[in-house]
Amino acid sequence: METENREIEKERYYLVVKSNDLIQKTRYSLSTQEQKVLLYLVSKIKPDDNDFQSYCFNLKHLCDVCGIEHNGKNYKNFKDSIKTLADKSFWIEDTNGKEYLCRWIHQVVIDK
Repeated sequence: METENREIEKERYYLVVKSNDLIQKTRYSLSTQEQKVLLYLVSKIKPDDNDFQSYCFNLKHLCDVCGIEHNGKNYKNFKDSIKTLADKSFWIEDTNGKEYLCRWIHQVVIDK
Protein backbone atom coordinates (compact mmCIF):
# COMPACT_ATOMS: atom_id res chain seq x y z
CA MET A 1 0.00 0.00 0.00
CA GLU A 2 2.83 2.38 0.87
CA THR A 3 4.54 1.67 -2.47
CA GLU A 4 1.27 2.44 -4.29
CA ASN A 5 0.91 5.73 -2.36
CA ARG A 6 4.46 6.73 -3.27
CA GLU A 7 3.75 5.95 -6.95
CA ILE A 8 0.55 8.04 -6.88
CA GLU A 9 2.39 10.94 -5.23
CA LYS A 10 5.19 10.66 -7.82
CA GLU A 11 2.69 10.70 -10.71
CA ARG A 12 1.09 13.88 -9.38
CA TYR A 13 4.28 15.70 -10.28
CA TYR A 14 4.86 14.34 -13.79
CA LEU A 15 5.57 17.22 -16.15
CA VAL A 16 3.60 17.83 -19.32
CA VAL A 17 4.95 20.25 -21.93
CA LYS A 18 2.43 21.88 -24.26
CA SER A 19 3.28 23.63 -27.50
CA ASN A 20 2.09 27.24 -27.76
CA ASP A 21 0.93 26.44 -31.31
CA LEU A 22 -1.23 23.63 -30.02
CA ILE A 23 -2.76 25.81 -27.33
CA GLN A 24 -3.43 28.72 -29.71
CA LYS A 25 -4.77 26.63 -32.60
CA THR A 26 -7.27 24.65 -30.56
CA ARG A 27 -9.85 27.38 -30.31
CA TYR A 28 -12.02 25.85 -27.65
CA SER A 29 -11.42 25.50 -23.98
CA LEU A 30 -11.44 22.25 -22.09
CA SER A 31 -13.31 21.74 -18.83
CA THR A 32 -11.25 21.11 -15.72
CA GLN A 33 -12.12 17.43 -15.82
CA GLU A 34 -11.23 17.18 -19.53
CA GLN A 35 -7.89 18.85 -18.81
CA LYS A 36 -7.19 16.40 -15.98
CA VAL A 37 -7.94 13.40 -18.20
CA LEU A 38 -5.91 14.78 -21.10
CA LEU A 39 -2.91 15.76 -18.99
CA TYR A 40 -2.99 12.42 -17.20
CA LEU A 41 -2.96 10.61 -20.56
CA VAL A 42 -0.21 12.84 -21.95
CA SER A 43 1.87 12.20 -18.83
CA LYS A 44 1.89 8.49 -19.78
CA ILE A 45 3.80 9.24 -23.00
CA LYS A 46 7.52 8.62 -22.56
CA PRO A 47 10.14 10.87 -24.20
CA ASP A 48 11.56 7.86 -26.04
CA ASP A 49 8.19 6.74 -27.49
CA ASN A 50 8.65 6.82 -31.27
CA ASP A 51 5.20 5.95 -32.51
CA PHE A 52 1.56 6.23 -31.55
CA GLN A 53 0.55 3.54 -29.12
CA SER A 54 -2.34 2.57 -26.93
CA TYR A 55 -2.24 3.53 -23.29
CA CYS A 56 -4.34 1.84 -20.66
CA PHE A 57 -5.29 3.37 -17.37
CA ASN A 58 -7.41 2.54 -14.40
CA LEU A 59 -10.10 5.06 -13.49
CA LYS A 60 -9.55 4.56 -9.77
CA HIS A 61 -5.84 5.26 -10.26
CA LEU A 62 -6.65 8.41 -12.27
CA CYS A 63 -8.94 9.58 -9.44
CA ASP A 64 -6.20 8.87 -6.88
CA VAL A 65 -3.58 10.80 -8.87
CA CYS A 66 -5.95 13.74 -9.41
CA GLY A 67 -7.15 13.73 -5.79
CA ILE A 68 -10.75 13.00 -6.82
CA GLU A 69 -13.12 10.73 -4.92
CA HIS A 70 -13.78 7.48 -6.81
CA ASN A 71 -17.53 6.85 -7.03
CA GLY A 72 -20.28 6.08 -9.55
CA LYS A 73 -20.98 9.76 -10.30
CA ASN A 74 -17.33 10.43 -11.10
CA TYR A 75 -17.26 7.33 -13.30
CA LYS A 76 -20.09 8.81 -15.41
CA ASN A 77 -18.46 12.27 -15.40
CA PHE A 78 -15.13 10.82 -16.59
CA LYS A 79 -16.90 8.82 -19.29
CA ASP A 80 -18.62 12.02 -20.46
CA SER A 81 -15.31 13.94 -20.42
CA ILE A 82 -13.53 11.21 -22.38
CA LYS A 83 -16.31 11.21 -24.99
CA THR A 84 -16.16 15.00 -25.29
CA LEU A 85 -12.37 14.86 -25.76
CA ALA A 86 -12.73 12.12 -28.37
CA ASP A 87 -15.28 14.25 -30.27
CA LYS A 88 -13.06 17.36 -30.41
CA SER A 89 -10.72 17.73 -33.37
CA PHE A 90 -8.18 20.26 -34.61
CA TRP A 91 -5.80 20.84 -37.52
CA ILE A 92 -2.00 20.70 -37.24
CA GLU A 93 0.31 21.82 -40.04
CA ASP A 94 3.80 20.36 -40.32
CA THR A 95 6.89 22.12 -41.65
CA ASN A 96 6.23 20.76 -45.17
CA GLY A 97 2.83 22.43 -45.37
CA LYS A 98 0.84 19.23 -44.85
CA GLU A 99 -2.20 19.56 -42.65
CA TYR A 100 -3.45 16.80 -40.36
CA LEU A 101 -6.84 16.52 -38.69
CA CYS A 102 -6.20 15.29 -35.16
CA ARG A 103 -8.29 14.26 -32.19
CA TRP A 104 -7.27 14.27 -28.57
CA ILE A 105 -8.35 10.64 -28.18
CA HIS A 106 -8.61 8.14 -31.02
CA GLN A 107 -10.26 5.14 -29.42
CA VAL A 108 -11.61 4.24 -26.01
CA VAL A 109 -12.38 0.81 -24.64
CA ILE A 110 -13.84 0.47 -21.15
CA ASP A 111 -13.52 -2.86 -19.37
CA LYS A 112 -16.06 -2.80 -16.56
